[in-house]
Amino acid sequence: MKRFLLPLPFLLFIPVLLFAMDFQMVTFKTENAGKVIFDHDLHLKKLGSNCTVCHKSIFPITTDAPPVTMAEMEQGKSCGVCHNKTKAFGLNECVKCHLVKEVPIQIPQFGTIVFSHNFHLGMYGCGDCHNKLFKPAPGNPHISMRQMEQGASCGACHDGNTAFTVKENCTKCHAVKDIAFTADALFSHKFHLEMYKCADCHSKLFVAGPESKRHSMRDMEQGNSCGGCHEAVPLSASKGIAANAIRPQRTSRSRRLTHFSATSSIWVSIAATTVIAVYLSAAPAASGIPWRTWPS
Repeated sequence: MKRFLLPLPFLLFIPVLLFAMDFQMVTFKTENAGKVIFDHDLHLKKLGSNCTVCHKSIFPITTDAPPVTMAEMEQGKSCGVCHNKTKAFGLNECVKCHLVKEVPIQIPQFGTIVFSHNFHLGMYGCGDCHNKLFKPAPGNPHISMRQMEQGASCGACHDGNTAFTVKENCTKCHAVKDIAFTADALFSHKFHLEMYKCADCHSKLFVAGPESKRHSMRDMEQGNSCGGCHEAVPLSASKGIAANAIRPQRTSRSRRLTHFSATSSIWVSIAATTVIAVYLSAAPAASGIPWRTWPS
């Protein structure tokens, strides 16, 4: 009988233990800013384990307390009683309560880009973007590049004045790389970006992203894909050269090399003619036979 009586106090203590654990870390669900975790132990150490500082004058001990907005906290309610820059850090230090992370953003027909909170918080405050530009939660509507160029979303700051413009600095947010095609063909973004802008190809020639369509050589010959710039050069079909050969770009260096080659060819021809003439004039004298009597 005693064996069963000894564990009884422990069994009765389990509900108390679970209740205490439940209220040690309290999770608040906000409407637009994710979850906020309140640590009782951390606050009790600061308050000398005096629960009455907050309960029940500030917070009722219940699970269905009405939510309090940030605006109300800024007026001294709820957490704002202490978090007023005097007793504790101010409410404007958002990341001390609201966890932030790198945000992956899915772009239709392109892929994923990553927004860095850490980088931007080094220059701006949370209130500069939230909630007037972005809702700090999943479900923000997709904004096109054209809309950004008109000042929406990222374009509110990335306008060429406050920060770099979204119009001509695509690779600062969109990572690009070389693209391998079949038949050992490699497209170099770096090489082409030295001559062209992203908008020259995307999306009128190529849809950027994993769903990009692959074109045949026949498609390119009709002006699609690479054929939009690498246009056809009329060449003789009898030589067996495809009509979609790429026209080489003539640079100043290539012109100099061409001029040097042409000049060299002339001098070689002159030298060869001179050697032949000297040989012909010397050969009859050496044989004793007039050169006019040589058999043809």
